[in-house]
This record gives sequence, C-alpha cells and structure tokens, in this order.
Amino acid sequence: MRIIFNADDFGYSRAVNFGIIDSYRYGAIRSTTLMTNMPCAKHAALLAKENEGLGVGIHLNLTEGRPLTNCCSSFTDSSGNFFGRSLLEKLAEINLTEVEAELTAQINWAITRDIDVTHLDSHHHIHLHDGVFDVACSLSKKFDIPMRLNNKRLHPERKSPDKLVTEFGAEKATLEFLTALLTRLENEAAGRNPIVEIMCHPGYVDANLLSGSSHNIARVHEQKVLSSAALRDFLEIRGIETVSYMVLRQ
Repeated sequence: MRIIFNADDFGYSRAVNFGIIDSYRYGAIRSTTLMTNMPCAKHAALLAKENEGLGVGIHLNLTEGRPLTNCCSSFTDSSGNFFGRSLLEKLAEINLTEVEAELTAQINWAITRDIDVTHLDSHHHIHLHDGVFDVACSLSKKFDIPMRLNNKRLHPERKSPDKLVTEFGAEKATLEFLTALLTRLENEAAGRNPIVEIMCHPGYVDANLLSGSSHNIARVHEQKVLSSAALRDFLEIRGIETVSYMVLRQ
C-alpha cells in the first residue's frame, strides 16, 4: 500500500509553511498543495525549492483571501475578497469563465516560479462542486496533471489516487487513531497495492492563522503525529510506502 500524506494550505501563513516543511523533513509528508493567492505563497515557493523531494500541487482557491485576477466579480465581495464558505450557497450564480481564468492564474503562478506542479486539489473541496468540477477537470487535462477526486465525484479520464481519506484531523489527530486507520486501510487493500491519499493539515501557529482560520491549534497536533518517530517506525515495520502525486505521473 502506498500512502500520500498530503498537507493542504501551503502558503497560508509562515507558521503553516514551516510546519509542513518540518513534517516533510522529519516525518511522513511527501506531498503538499500550495495556495498561490495567499500572502505567504512566495515564502512557501522558496521553501519548496529548498526541499526538492516535496511534491507540490495547487490548492485551488475560491473561498479564502483575494483572487489573483481582476475578473472575479461573480464570487467576490465589494472589497474584492472571496466570499468564504458562503460561496458554496452561491455556486449557481457564479460565472464559470471567471472561475477558469482565476484558477488558471493560480496554476500559472506556480509554473512561472519553476514549481513542477504535481496535482490539483482545492480549499474547502470547491473543485468537487457542480460547475467548478468541470473547470477543474478541464484544467487537469490542459496542464496534464492528476487531481484529487473523492469516492463520490469521479472522472474516468483523470488520474487520481484510488481512495481519498479525510478522517484524520481535529480530535482525531492522534497517533492511535492514525495507526488504526492505516491498519484498516491495509486490511481493505487485501494484498493489492493501492494509492491512498490521507488529507491532512500540519502546521505551527502564528497570528495570521489564529485570526484567519478556525482550524488552528489542531494543526500542531497533526504536525506532531506526522513527524513522530513512532509513526515512522510503524510505517517501516508494516512496509507502507509514503509517496507524492508524482507516482501518478510515471
């Protein structure tokens, strides 16, 4: 069994960036996704270049911060900020041409900084919702990169892990929960060698994270588990390989 521990929200804040990098250097993280429109995206891009073994995808974003383009009036407020999670209630009203322009800009932001983009996923899973999903699939095909799908939203032509697991985190950010989860996944694999993504949010905490995200202190607990020697030992003993989305491009 191959596991992609993917760290979402790279670029959200410096503390999140450092937490993800430490989880790569000392732990199980081999993959992350970059929020290219966020204030600390440039800092994340620099860290990515210093840690070339870390696979970096794009965390497509229509709900946090400000857009990179000036053509997003159907999903930004009067101050030019994204609506936040309330966008999920307005999806029928948004202009998908504007969505495509913004998401293309977010991908190109990384490409122009020599980041070898491994895959696409999104903040608040916005790319899996009606309309936006078609745009994301089109961009995945255009840039020839895999994308995160889930067990309900599939696409026969797009490469994706065999399974997406979102259970790890918050009160379940413990070593005991994670090793039990991995054991369950092993049993489900039954001799096969699937690629399973476990979505996670490791990070440290700073003022930007505390003021901007309700998912803050829990990130420290995730970082601790994902960087622990006990998890490394468990993975080695069980023969579980940790990989990035690059395995889907081979």
